[in-house]
Formats: sequence, C-alpha cells, structure tokens
Amino acid sequence: ADIAADLQKNHPEWTFIQDVHIPEAISVNIQGPNSIKAMEKRVLVDRFTAESVAMGAPVFAPGLKQPIDRFHAGDPIGIITRFMTSWNGQSSEYHCGNGIARFPSNAMHEQLSGQVVETTDSWYKTPSLQSWMEYNEGKIIDQNLPSMVASRALALVEGDRVLDVCCGAGGKTTHIAQIMNGKGTIVSVDRASV
Repeated sequence: ADIAADLQKNHPEWTFIQDVHIPEAISVNIQGPNSIKAMEKRVLVDRFTAESVAMGAPVFAPGLKQPIDRFHAGDPIGIITRFMTSWNGQSSEYHCGNGIARFPSNAMHEQLSGQVVETTDSWYKTPSLQSWMEYNEGKIIDQNLPSMVASRALALVEGDRVLDVCCGAGGKTTHIAQIMNGKGTIVSVDRASV
C-alpha cells in the first residue's frame, strides 16, 4: 500500500512529502507561524519545554518552573520562558504559547508527572502522529531524518547481523529491521538498559 497517499487521504489538513533519497521517509509540513495573543495569567517553563510548546506540545510537570500569577484549574493562561542572551547579557522573555491550566496555581508544583497545561495556541502546529490510526496500527513511526540516513548509510541487505549500541527507544533498530525485510539479526542495547 502507498502509505503517503493513504496519509494524505486520511489527513487532508496536512501536506506530506515522500523523500527522494530515502523512499520510506515521509515528512509533514508544519503549519505556522501563527499569531498568539498575550494572556493576563502566566506560567514560567524551562527552555526545552518552551521549544516544545511553540510547536504545539503540552506542558508536562517536569518542565514547569513556576506559576507567575494566581489562577484556577480551567483558566486560560500564557506560557512563557525567560533567558539571558549570550551576546549582550540582556534578560529576555519569550511567549511560546497559551493553554488551559489543568490545576490551580497553588497546586501545580504538587504534580510530579503528567500534563499540567494543555496547549491551545502555539506559534506552530505539528500533527499529533501518535493519535493517528496509522501510528496505532504500526504503519508509521515518528523518527528524524538524520537517524534514517544513519540506518541507510550501513548499506544493509537481508541476512546481515547488526549491533546497535545506542538504540534509545528503538527507532533506528526498527528502521534497520525494515530495510532488511525482517531477515537478519539485530542486537540492540543502550546504556540506560544496562
């Protein structure tokens, strides 16, 4: 089946592009930049969370630095980060998105895991691949292009034996198995699994 055509048919709001050099790689164009308005009530997040929120991801408990203003669960809030620029030492504030508070401001830090703010407005919009039928049926996985290039650079053939010593969650391992049509041996380890 032509998965790129199926994706375009099932998700017409997105544009899919099949890579000419790595045919199993299909990219999705993000949407944006969008305009977002500043909110009266805000939370402060770390830099990495701010980057994710700017792409539409929610705020998870570990990325929350602190509520700046008082608010209730269900209130609309702005999501910001603060940083010092390396070239001139100026302190700056970046408004990366807006969302809905899942918890009141005085209880947000009690959450050790999970989502604390649902992002509703962000500078860019990316698809939620993991909620798609194709993802849940195992037809697609999300992986960055450089990882796919690394797997392709091995020039693998059916029956090869591969040792993946930095497998992480297994994206490259899965891609290697796909390239070898499931015929061969792959041993995958990561320092976190030892």
